[in-house]
Amino acid sequence: MNKILYLLVVSFSFTNLLSQDTVQHPTYGLNIIFSNKGQIFPKDWTNEKINGKAIPIQNIEKKRSLKIINKALLKYPKQLIEENLSSIFVFGYLEFFGQPYGGTNSNHNIYITNKGNLKGSSEQYIEQLIHAEFSSILFRNFKHLFDKKEWRKLNPIDFSYGKGGVEAIRKGKANERFNTSINRKGFINQYATSSLENDFNSFAKNLFSPKNGFEELYTNYNIIKSKRAFVIDFYNKIDESFNERYFRKLEFKK
Repeated sequence: MNKILYLLVVSFSFTNLLSQDTVQHPTYGLNIIFSNKGQIFPKDWTNEKINGKAIPIQNIEKKRSLKIINKALLKYPKQLIEENLSSIFVFGYLEFFGQPYGGTNSNHNIYITNKGNLKGSSEQYIEQLIHAEFSSILFRNFKHLFDKKEWRKLNPIDFSYGKGGVEAIRKGKANERFNTSINRKGFINQYATSSLENDFNSFAKNLFSPKNGFEELYTNYNIIKSKRAFVIDFYNKIDESFNERYFRKLEFKK
């Protein structure tokens, strides 16, 4: 089946399932879930400390969400998705530790938010969430392929990561805009300084769905250039199709 016909079939399949709370992807077999009913989170996410909450997505946003999810998934080998991703939950709002979240992940599941384009959930914002959260799953599942010591050596000598994403959100230090003073130190954004994993995520999401200006960052800042190459090498070890040429083509197509 050629790619255009495949996309038409997928689009037709999704359109006819929009009334359902759970949609099974016709190619990858994973579930795309819009409902907040039942046990959507791991049990320990519902304790008093974490207190996970989710508000359903607006029905009008379901079709757009499915389109963006499909676009993101097409950038990975089918087998990699099948072996590492079971479900994608899409909500209008997520909250943990009393703080709003854009997305998170657990085991083989991804949780993302789509508040609507007018409220900041643009197509790229949502797609980047998918890539970032899936990168965390791969970061865990293929941890033997990522040398954390070598990664830390790329950072400035006097730098130490923060206490994680939750703390960064609480303190209002989770900005994801490009920032020259932070970029000079080798980080894509403020949130990337909160943990090694968030630093890694920031590169993964911009490799698969690059923001405008990302090329300038890794062209102008040597540490960012080195980290980008490090992340590409990690993905290439997972699947040889992920190489410099592949990610450059994604930049060209954005």
